Amino acid sequence: VLADAKNHCQSGLDLCAELDSEPAFYLARLLAIKSDLARDSDERTKAYELAREALEVAEKLYGREHPAVAGYLLKTVAARVFLEERSQYEPMVARALEIMINGFGERHYSTARALIMSSDFMALHGMSQSILLEREQLIKRGLDTLSDLLETSHPDLVKAEVSLAEVFRATGRLEEAEEILTKAIEKLEGQAESVQLLLNIRRTLINFYLRLGRDDELLRCMEDQKRQISALSMTKPQRVGRMMELAYDFSSIGKLDDAETLLKHGLALSSEGDDWYKAFVMKLAQLYADSGREKEARD
Repeated sequence: VLADAKNHCQSGLDLCAELDSEPAFYLARLLAIKSDLARDSDERTKAYELAREALEVAEKLYGREHPAVAGYLLKTVAARVFLEERSQYEPMVARALEIMINGFGERHYSTARALIMSSDFMALHGMSQSILLEREQLIKRGLDTLSDLLETSHPDLVKAEVSLAEVFRATGRLEEAEEILTKAIEKLEGQAESVQLLLNIRRTLINFYLRLGRDDELLRCMEDQKRQISALSMTKPQRVGRMMELAYDFSSIGKLDDAETLLKHGLALSSEGDDWYKAFVMKLAQLYADSGREKEARD
């Protein structure tokens, strides 16, 4: 029903555009539609146009230097980063940070989150030492504030720490990176609202151990991931997506029985004819072909 829902949202948005008394609701609808579109690479240009329109509305509603406008600047950048070079959108990031620091101060939650977000934007433009150093400085500035404001297990703090771990890994500080990642998993265990973040972090750790050839830790991590994919609460698309990616991980290290079990489970959860069903069928056929089971592959 997503297509119908989007049509209703667009109709509501068109009506809101005519109501000068409801600019805040208009902004909310713009950003809700932008968020949906941003997940689809073919719709990113339209997502950016909606984000830019939201920014223009926010500037008229609040004034160009109001701290609230900084958030809309960053949302616009988030829609632009896949479309443009860093030099084209970086002035907007700098302006957002300046507005936030002037309005909220350096040691404010929103400022800290903006610093870490700007570091994440930079990750899209390479892993040069200069970029990594700048990212590390931005993350540490943000973490310095978040550590004072939030509990150690708060998802926003953990996300920032994981961003720092990625920088550490890329600059060869592997022990520090591993320590952050393993502690992040411990902090998030049992948090129902952090299921996807927890699984993302463990997948990062799986790739970490895979690159280092540390087989014992790798297998333990993959078994934990498999157990939690089955046990944790999530939507069906989330679950089958996780099964697919973990099946890929198992097949990449030659654990074909584990990969087959996950693929069959994912196939059973999918609806015949939908995209996930087709993807699981193709992946199973490939796995059978790779392991010499030609008849099963053809079937």
